[in-house]
Amino acid sequence: MSSKSNASRLETASGFLPPLPSTLEARAAKRAVGCLHGLVLATAFARSRGATFEDLAGFGLGGFHDGGYHEAWIEVNGAGNVEAFVKDFVSGREMIYDTCKIVERADAIEIHTDLWFYDETPEFFFYYDTTPEEFSRYVVVLGERNARMLGIDLVLEHKAGREKAVVRRSADG
Repeated sequence: MSSKSNASRLETASGFLPPLPSTLEARAAKRAVGCLHGLVLATAFARSRGATFEDLAGFGLGGFHDGGYHEAWIEVNGAGNVEAFVKDFVSGREMIYDTCKIVERADAIEIHTDLWFYDETPEFFFYYDTTPEEFSRYVVVLGERNARMLGIDLVLEHKAGREKAVVRRSADG
């Protein structure tokens, strides 16, 4: 075998191991864990200061709002633009989660996401005394509140390691 064909394989006494994951996949996995770590850290910090998930979401989204994010998003996309919201929502989910399945319904768009951290809970959850279920409650509060600020009705449900997001234009949007 040429060395070129073995570039992604490790030689051992018993032969060759299967190809290593691509560098891109490894980086994406590290990035996902890093993003998740930052969010779990924020929830633990808020809890240690007596803040609720609503307080933490308000703080984070308040900074975005005061900086003009929501106003600019609405100016570019229009209030209640479900298609633009779904694109951004899925893009954000893809930073942390492996799969997002989009299902178009007559009255809404559903996005189904596998929450890998339920099955493979990173060690930092333990160190920050946080459970996947507790973290999920924060994600729901943050996501639904952000959507309302954009004229979107978002209902998030985390159950059995899966997220179901139902997206509609808000009656106010």
